[in-house]
Amino acid sequence: MINPKNKLWKWGPIDGQVLYIDNFMEQMIACKNYNKISWSDALVHIKDGKVLFVSDYKKLYDCGEKMFKTYILDEKRCKQVYEKWTKIKNSMVEFITKTTAKKLYEMSSKELVNAMKLFHKFYDDFWAYGLIPEIANFGGESILKQAVEKNHPKNSIEILEVLSAPEELSFYQLEELELLKLKLESKTLDKHAKKYFWLENSYGRVKIADIKLFEERINEVSIEKAKRKIDEIKSFPERTKKKKEAAIKKYNISPKTQLIGSRLSFSIWWQDYRKQFIFMALHMTSLFAKELEKRYKVSFGDLLLYSKQDLIKLGEKGIKVEKIKERKEGFISYYIARKNSGKNYYGKEANAIAERYTTIKVDLNLKEIKGMVVSKGKVKGKVKILSGARHFDSFREGEILVTAMTSPEFVVAMRKAKAIVTDEGGMTCHAAIVARELGIPCIVGTKIATRALKDGDLVEVDANKGVVRKL
Repeated sequence: MINPKNKLWKWGPIDGQVLYIDNFMEQMIACKNYNKISWSDALVHIKDGKVLFVSDYKKLYDCGEKMFKTYILDEKRCKQVYEKWTKIKNSMVEFITKTTAKKLYEMSSKELVNAMKLFHKFYDDFWAYGLIPEIANFGGESILKQAVEKNHPKNSIEILEVLSAPEELSFYQLEELELLKLKLESKTLDKHAKKYFWLENSYGRVKIADIKLFEERINEVSIEKAKRKIDEIKSFPERTKKKKEAAIKKYNISPKTQLIGSRLSFSIWWQDYRKQFIFMALHMTSLFAKELEKRYKVSFGDLLLYSKQDLIKLGEKGIKVEKIKERKEGFISYYIARKNSGKNYYGKEANAIAERYTTIKVDLNLKEIKGMVVSKGKVKGKVKILSGARHFDSFREGEILVTAMTSPEFVVAMRKAKAIVTDEGGMTCHAAIVARELGIPCIVGTKIATRALKDGDLVEVDANKGVVRKL
């Protein structure tokens, strides 16, 4: 087991269900088989619709350095694995696009099981290569940080932020750009809604984004604001490149450090780019579960606690998961790196194991909280703590978003935030990427922000020094 006394890397807690997280854990094994490198020991705990991922910080970053040097820093090899992944991704998207709920309904039991197996083959291979940037970014961040701090200790925060920034638009920026153009052209949103039906999906829920979502967003923007935002998004890649060029010239950054930053920048972009296809795959997984719900009279709520193999067993042999109540009480999937295998724990045993990694003492009288700067700036505002999608409607423009960590579904709130503060994360995390895109201050890895702060607290977020001060 991971030693809870060691420095830990955590992801979450955020919204999550066994059905949607299972593939990620299972593919750690496939990643090792395909690439000879994978995660260090990893624990995922799911309870009450929340997921927490834990790994040993040093061991994970050591694995990340191996992955980065082997598959990302070597441009030729990176191109090869990226092209393999792209072919797999395209095949998976084609399958998802063609396979509707109506088609599943018309399939025989055998056809349905075969369709599930084919889809999971695509999704398994997607993750086997798609985990490369996920793991490599830990190592790339560490390698770049060492190089920059050694040669530019006084300006390391600025240089790290600039060199690691992706130069291509994210899928969220592309979607927003397309939507804003429709505003100027006064065109209907039907095709846009159909193209981005997966936009509200997450590891915690699958929900088709209907046209009302896009209508509400477009109606909130004036013509003039739409024009300004379009120019801002279009110019983002060029502005990012110019910032890098200016920093390289100003600080005389070595070609070696430039290369590390460039390769990390691509890897961060790749990790983010995958997410739209993950959202599509979650939609497909949900469709299979809903069809099985009708055929085998198992509630969708129970099916959210099934793994992909459980779904196949249900469709193939009608075998239902036993002790479903224990899974509801608590579930742990544990990846054992040494054996390249996994083990599950349920109920009270799972929760007792998880408790070792979640008990944190916090001084509620703290006036300052420190973390890592990932997007510079300094602002004041009121705190709003968000723990998941169901609270997004309560978030107001100009508030300070405080959360354990962000994931793609948080973007709707992040766009309104004056600054972002998280418990977990590093230079390559989701909050860092989006905050830099939005141009707002962001401090990550505070460990205690969600416990030390409360809704309504007036704070100063000094993302030049990495400090959040209560005022």
